[in-house]
Amino acid sequence: NADEETVWHDTALVADLTQSPIVWKELPNPPFHRRALSLGEWKGRLVAIGGMQQQGGPTKATAIYSPESKTWAEGPELIGSEMDGFGSSAFAIGDTLYVSTMSGKIQRLNHDGTRWDVVAQLAHPRFFHRMVPTADGKLLFVGGASMQTGKVSALELYDPTALSTAQR
Repeated sequence: NADEETVWHDTALVADLTQSPIVWKELPNPPFHRRALSLGEWKGRLVAIGGMQQQGGPTKATAIYSPESKTWAEGPELIGSEMDGFGSSAFAIGDTLYVSTMSGKIQRLNHDGTRWDVVAQLAHPRFFHRMVPTADGKLLFVGGASMQTGKVSALELYDPTALSTAQR
């Protein structure tokens, strides 16, 4: 209903799936209110990437949660326009976290978590898509939408071990 006020959740939950019964526990409140963000794991930490802010529109901001200290810290901003933070997809291969943004940039969090580096460019930029690892260590980009062309049906594959044009 258009007259109803939007409710933004301010909690994050965690469960240990090795335990039975599964019990959800509340994490410390994140220092942000965002939707349309992506989440990724990096070196045992949770990285909240971009999204749409409750106030102020899309953002490239990131926040990193440490389970050891039970605290959130500000992370580095994504590269690109503010819209690059909206509807991104993230996944880690080993200790390396990748994010794919609306402009088609594939970005990698550097080894100490202080900056994002652009490592490749998708031929079919997309948002609200999925990036999943393959058994042989590549990243597969599936679905999503484009502001220019609508639904994206093309699959794309990125090999992190291959030297990309952004790294030459």
